[in-house]
Amino acid sequence: MTGSHPPSYENYPPPTADRPIADEPGTGGSSGWTPTPAPSGGSLQPGSGPQSSRRTVLTAAGLVVAGVVAVTIFANNAGEPDEPDPMESSIDDPDDPDERIYDLDGYQVVADSDWQVRSSTPHRLVLANGPSLVTFLAYQAGQDAAALDEARQQLKRYAAEARTFKQVSDNSEESDDLETAELIGTGTVDGKPVDVVSSVRIAYSDDYQALAVVSVVLKSMTVAARQAKQMREDFLDQLG
Repeated sequence: MTGSHPPSYENYPPPTADRPIADEPGTGGSSGWTPTPAPSGGSLQPGSGPQSSRRTVLTAAGLVVAGVVAVTIFANNAGEPDEPDPMESSIDDPDDPDERIYDLDGYQVVADSDWQVRSSTPHRLVLANGPSLVTFLAYQAGQDAAALDEARQQLKRYAAEARTFKQVSDNSEESDDLETAELIGTGTVDGKPVDVVSSVRIAYSDDYQALAVVSVVLKSMTVAARQAKQMREDFLDQLG
């Protein structure tokens, strides 16, 4: 037939059954792939078997958990401020966390944290440190008042628990505007020796405004005695 090409035929491989298997005895042909020999039945090398792989997975998981816990603890502690060292605190520092400030009719009482409030009113504050007591007063004394007389009166009212009281000294100082008096004695509370101090300051130019402090402190409590003295001085110095 003019212009037509002779029919072409594609060459297909023979059926599988007719193809030679590689390396089969008696055949020289090769199919192009080589079977991989199965592993021998010998013992596994250490660290190469399934148990080793399982231990590796468990170890990795443990490390991940430990890392998460460590990160969580670090994150929780990152925002927490360091605790202040109590040895760095100073009782003379007004910002000292060991000190507390109480308002008494516009005047401040700065006390160490060892002292707790026993009772309080707008004009009176009583602090206690064990059996030791310090009473602070702010009041109007009146035109005829004398500081030493006021000190005796306040001692009778706020040191009544001191038995066998014995006065040791008294003194007073007067200026144009201020009069200050202090009475010192000893006694006992529940059979234990105590020091008693009653101090009063009156400001004549301030409508006879008076501040008073009465302390009854065990002789054995030397630190409390120093604290009571400091509190007394700081409180009275605000007047005048």
